[in-house]
Amino acid sequence: MICKRNLHITVVVSLILAVCLALAGTVPAGLIHYPDPQKIRVAVYPLNDIGERTLDHEIASLIRRDLAEETHIEIIPVDTIRHTVYIIEPSLLWTEKKGATPKGGILWDITPTIIEEVSVSLSADFSVYGNIIKEEDTWSVEIDISEGPQEGKMKSFALAGLQGRNVKEKITALSRDIHSWLMKESMLIFAEEEMRRFMGGMSTYSSVLKKIGGYVESYPVSIPLRSLLLDLYLQKEEINREEIIREGRKLTDMIISASQDDIRYILSLSLDPFDAVATVHEKRGEWEKAIELRKKAIDVFPYKSRDHKLSIGKDYFIMASGLEEKGRLAKSREHFNDALAYLSPSSEYYDKTQDALVRLRYK
Repeated sequence: MICKRNLHITVVVSLILAVCLALAGTVPAGLIHYPDPQKIRVAVYPLNDIGERTLDHEIASLIRRDLAEETHIEIIPVDTIRHTVYIIEPSLLWTEKKGATPKGGILWDITPTIIEEVSVSLSADFSVYGNIIKEEDTWSVEIDISEGPQEGKMKSFALAGLQGRNVKEKITALSRDIHSWLMKESMLIFAEEEMRRFMGGMSTYSSVLKKIGGYVESYPVSIPLRSLLLDLYLQKEEINREEIIREGRKLTDMIISASQDDIRYILSLSLDPFDAVATVHEKRGEWEKAIELRKKAIDVFPYKSRDHKLSIGKDYFIMASGLEEKGRLAKSREHFNDALAYLSPSSEYYDKTQDALVRLRYK
């Protein structure tokens, strides 16, 4: 699923990059580099011109050219797409574009139904298509990226109010957004495939850990990728405690600004990064670090607040008990009261904490 998205996004990225190249003579550096030479099949369709039909469709050619330079993308030849479209929809007419200044291009009428059938016939992972709309002295571009033969949109991108003076700026900005989304989605689908191979017994723990780690290193800002890596470390928690703390801390810091899609992905793994790291700290007796993380979780990741509050109460209780044994009664009393603030009356630690506070009155 992610592969397809990447494919389409890449197409869009190429579109943006191609236009930038034509307008500015340069293309943003640092395109996608994957740890493995996996291939994704992408079908890039000319855009439907639903405006004045005066904008040159060579933009699709630029997209194909840029995408063809990426080792992970296999661009389906446009002649192959054209032949397949004719077989599926013989009545689709390819005509010279009309307008004050004929361009000699081909006018397409690409619909989701055609996209679906062509994708099945050509085994396309992603299809990139959309519209060009011209109104007076401004124009806009709408790009849709769909996955394989499935109907409906996977992702949409748009540029509006484009004029000669702002085309470069707007397209460059959109290019960054599309490129970022593309990297995240495409790497994630490859990483998920590695996880499936591992879960199916087709690869070893060490090899999948190396591969997922490579994806994270290639694209460190991806929350889903880091979530997969942390989830993998947790499968052997006893030998990966240092890694769980290191990677988990990075992930918990990133969650503060995470999108809803990122949060949903974490939850789909039944993963709570805050609990994972806090649990390791608790096993090490690092109670204050665990409490800090669990309090943070209540504010920014409140999906297991009840469990976090219970754990905070337990941690405070254990800290207070240790201080009581050392004779630090004032601090002990303070932490027992802290524990009560988080423990529910039904918790066994609630009664223990109250008993401890009564006991301290006589010390």
